[in-house]
Amino acid sequence: GGIETKIKLVVSAVTPTILLMEIFKEFNSQFPKTQIELIFKTFEEPLELLLAGEADIVVTSGNQQTNEIERIKWNQIEFIPVTTPYHEAANPNLTEEELYNLTHLVVGGRATLAKKASASIVENANVWNITDFLIKKELLVNGLGWGYIPKQLIERELREGVLIQVPSKDKLLKQLDLVRKKSDYHGKASNSLWQIFLRYNNNINPKIQKINYSALIQPLLSASEANY
Repeated sequence: GGIETKIKLVVSAVTPTILLMEIFKEFNSQFPKTQIELIFKTFEEPLELLLAGEADIVVTSGNQQTNEIERIKWNQIEFIPVTTPYHEAANPNLTEEELYNLTHLVVGGRATLAKKASASIVENANVWNITDFLIKKELLVNGLGWGYIPKQLIERELREGVLIQVPSKDKLLKQLDLVRKKSDYHGKASNSLWQIFLRYNNNINPKIQKINYSALIQPLLSASEANY
């Protein structure tokens, strides 16, 4: 009947899982027999898997452009540079060079930092390479450095003052896009999942603003994604 038995969904590791849960509940009520294979991946990897024919729909922050794909801006994720109130990075008078000489926790390490900073900073920075956001969060909470992390993962810590924004660095926004191949056949289930994702698009639908991020279900982020 044109209904797929399985859909392979590859998403950026910073995709808010509370949104995914709402999307999946709605999808599962419509297509209870269609399996979802859900994979969290890194910066450019979701798009690479899509182009290689190994994914049906992806949520990605990768900006690779090609005529093969249909791409819609989906959601923006706020990243906050944080540390503990007692860490040296909490000093508002630090220069950029002084800040980067302090332990900088980066998911993806120097290769990731190189995409965001000058060559001199990357060369001289004191970088710890982290592969998991939850471990990065624990390191930050325990005063072992500073780094960018998605706001939805640290709302409670910010509210309670366990973590604070690094005074000398600004917040950043990462754009997540919803992408699929134009050339592939999209069955009933795949098209429905695509449309449900669009209903949770904060660029066009205020519904997403009502989501209680403080109740976030934290993902098992074992991928290198933040690009920060």
